[in-house]
Amino acid sequence: MKNNNAIIILGSSRSDGNTKVVIKAFDPDNQITFVDLNNLNISSFDYEHKNQHDDYIPLMEKILLFDHIILATPVYW
Repeated sequence: MKNNNAIIILGSSRSDGNTKVVIKAFDPDNQITFVDLNNLNISSFDYEHKNQHDDYIPLMEKILLFDHIILATPVYW
């Protein structure tokens, strides 16, 4: 059963990199809802609204359903 209070957003260019390793250690049983931004089509902003059918708005609507948002991003030295 998924934890309905939290969502993890993976914001790494490598879906199976070290950041994902940390996520797996933090949530080994995959109980927290997970979104990998690499699997979404999110365009850059434009004033002509050519990107209105990308995945940005559906993602934001999904995120708003959760009480806790965990942003998982790599740290570059």
